[in-house]
Amino acid sequence: MCIVLALLIALQGPAAVSNVKAAEAAEVEVNTLENAGIETYEKEIVKITKTGFVADSYNGVDAVYRKGGSDGCNMTYSCAAYVKKYYSAVHKVTVNNLNRGCTPKSSTGKFKVVKTPKEGDVVYCPTSSGSTHWAIVKHVDTEEKEVVLIEQNYKWQQGGQTVCAVNRSISWSDGKFFRLSR
Repeated sequence: MCIVLALLIALQGPAAVSNVKAAEAAEVEVNTLENAGIETYEKEIVKITKTGFVADSYNGVDAVYRKGGSDGCNMTYSCAAYVKKYYSAVHKVTVNNLNRGCTPKSSTGKFKVVKTPKEGDVVYCPTSSGSTHWAIVKHVDTEEKEVVLIEQNYKWQQGGQTVCAVNRSISWSDGKFFRLSR
């Protein structure tokens, strides 16, 4: 570490030391939070290596991916498939009507539009290409008015590889939120 600091000072001047110390402090803070069992929800780009690749999990429900382009309406890998799987596993209900601009429907209870999201809510977020995308709210930041998503089929090609984003966040204004009431 001393050699690295000396090189940084030689190359970048004394300000480099404070940058290194700030980075170390941030790393210690993240490690401390993670060791305490507190999720930090940092966005991460993950390489999808095979069919059935588990990129993320929430409440015991895995978000699975496969290499290649969009999985559209696929019963296993689509964004809607994750919402259905999540609500089946966690809430013991069947969800359908996950179409553009629609309110989801449930076999038990009813989904209602809500302005203030909560963890576990369904979110509809149109994409820049105009397609429909569904996800589950994994974490809510009330100060920043953002949510962290757990999702499937949010992937793209980068450097010749299929990748996805884990812990992607969106502004509350970029989504429409639905809560199941029974």
